[in-house]
This record gives sequence, C-alpha cells and structure tokens, in this order.
Amino acid sequence: FRMDAMGDMGRMKRQQEFAQAFLNKITTPAILPRIPEVVELTLAEIQTDMPVKTALQLAGLLKDMKLSSVRFFTMPGSPAYIGGISYFVPDLQKASEEMDPNFGQTVKKPVSDDATTQKKAPPADPATVHDLPEESLSAMASRFKAPIAILNGTGKAGLGKKFTSLFEQAGIEVVFTGNAKHSDFRYCLIQYSDKGSLQMAKELARLCGISEKLIRKTNIPYPVALILGKLNNREVAERLQALLAKQ
Repeated sequence: FRMDAMGDMGRMKRQQEFAQAFLNKITTPAILPRIPEVVELTLAEIQTDMPVKTALQLAGLLKDMKLSSVRFFTMPGSPAYIGGISYFVPDLQKASEEMDPNFGQTVKKPVSDDATTQKKAPPADPATVHDLPEESLSAMASRFKAPIAILNGTGKAGLGKKFTSLFEQAGIEVVFTGNAKHSDFRYCLIQYSDKGSLQMAKELARLCGISEKLIRKTNIPYPVALILGKLNNREVAERLQALLAKQ
C-alpha cells in the first residue's frame, strides 16, 4: 500500500509495525523451536551477504531478548526529488547520535577545594591505560565466570575476529563476535547487562586498559561486551598481545 498522505514516511511506519508484530510472533513458545526453519525460509527470499550460520546465531539470541527493550525509530532525514526521482535523504550525523548509547553523556570533572589555587581539572582521558598489571594473565582470566562478546564498532572488516583470537588465547571464552549497532564508535568501551555484573565489566576494562568511565550498563543480550572503537583499538590489541607475551 503506497497511496497515503505520508508517502515514504507512512510506509516506513507500517514496516516498523510489521517488524514489531513479527518479533512478537516469532518469540512465542510455539515458534521459538522453529527459528532455524524460519531463518532459512527468510534468507531464501532476500538478498544478503550474511552467512546462514551468522543469521542462526543472531536468531538464537531472540529467546533471551526483552521485546520491551527493542526500540524502533525512523532514520533521521528528509524527502527530496533528485533527477525527477523521489528519494529519502538520510542525516547520517543525527543517525549516528541516535544509535550511540553514549551520546549526550558528560563526565563531571573534579574541582579543587583550594580556592586560592583553583585550576581547571584535566579532561577525562578515554584513551587506553598503558601500564600493564603485575598480576598474571591467567589469574585475571580465571575471574571471568561468563563468556564475553566482541562487537566491532569501527567498520573495519576482520577486527572482531582478531580480538576474539586474542581473548581465546588468554583463556577467555567469546560467545559472540559481530558488528556493533553502528560503525562510528570513537573509543573502545565496555557494556554489561543484568546477566553480567559491574565487577565483571571492570575486570574486562582493567584487562584491556580501558578507563572505567567508559563502562556502560545497557540492554545487550550478553553478560559483558567489548565494543571496539576507531581511535584506540590498536592500543588495546597491543596491550593484550603484551600480556600474552608476558604470560
């Protein structure tokens, strides 16, 4: 159905309503056991470069997903006619802000109590902490009682697999490797859910040398996840490699 006053925007809204109804149906007890069959049928009807194995892996997360935490929104942008053809032109900056769970959050800086020598507090540095811990890597890895996820937020292909290999060499299980919500994360950060704990997130941050200011509690389907960012993923990888070499 196309001929309503809202045009493309109206169709987007109807597609979202369909997707929401689809999720509600597929997560019912009668359908959940048949998810592999549903995935295969769906992939047969669409063109995608996603491997069947990855699709099944993602679909398997549905059983633990809280549908109340799934948020639908329309890509920010505006309609336009270009060369006589109707397009919807996205606002990529606003879209990035909309999908970034950290957008708009600020870190409070401490202020000196000495009124006579007040100085501006140095800005919080989200870069990697370079000092290696004295504790052995095996001892640190032993405290990970649940597997972690590696989510690539850089857009650079293969980076998630590289980090997965490093963690597996360290004896830490990686339950899922894939892409983050978007590919424009500036810094590596740690996310954790109700299935995990703040303490486990702090352990992962310490292992990676990431500031605790970059730990966030979110509705991810994993206990703890490392989000790879563009500006310091190399430093985090070098730190893990140095810990492995030291082991």
